[in-house]
Amino acid sequence: MFERLNAAIAELRTALEGIDQSRLTGVFAIELANLCCQADRTLTATRLLATRRVDETKAWQKTGHRSAADWMAATTGTNVGHAVGLVETARRLED
Repeated sequence: MFERLNAAIAELRTALEGIDQSRLTGVFAIELANLCCQADRTLTATRLLATRRVDETKAWQKTGHRSAADWMAATTGTNVGHAVGLVETARRLED
């Protein structure tokens, strides 16, 4: 189902591995940072929509977690307090 997305992530990793950060001019560093911000906004919005669906369907229960926030903390490597905020934001998306 997500073949194109997996391929895009692999391509992105390959493209980023080829960048020597220490050799970037300031202008190119700005351009790279801007591109990363664009990608980050796209991925964050998509992650929130997917998180809302994980919460709605209670799919997190199937992974052995105690809550959607517990699942999100484990998935993102953050603490549960931060993950609670992410899940609450995802829930508010409909509003």
